[in-house]
Amino acid sequence: KGITIQNMFHTLDQFHRFLFGDDVVLRFRYKYYPEVSPGAGVDMQCKFCKGEGCSVCKYRGWIEMLGCGMIHYNTLKMCGIDPEIYTGFAFGMGLDRIVMQRFKIADLRKLYGGGIVYV
Repeated sequence: KGITIQNMFHTLDQFHRFLFGDDVVLRFRYKYYPEVSPGAGVDMQCKFCKGEGCSVCKYRGWIEMLGCGMIHYNTLKMCGIDPEIYTGFAFGMGLDRIVMQRFKIADLRKLYGGGIVYV
């Protein structure tokens, strides 16, 4: 009850600080996802180049970490949850991006190549 978009932003900010440290820099961008409204993409400043741009972040300085949003009124309703009483947020991410940034693995393909070093 009473969950707002500010709760979502704060939760995701704290989640990233826990994983990557207090110096993590995030940005939230509007994105469309049909199950949520509004939706957002969460980008983290690249840990390799500190936002300067490198081959890991495709010279953008940012890496998209996850998608999120406030659960849409109709989605709650279809799940049998009263949207007049309850609100909530959803987010989803791939573990590969987290592992890549946390352990500074520059090439995502190394996680899928079967090398025991990265397992």
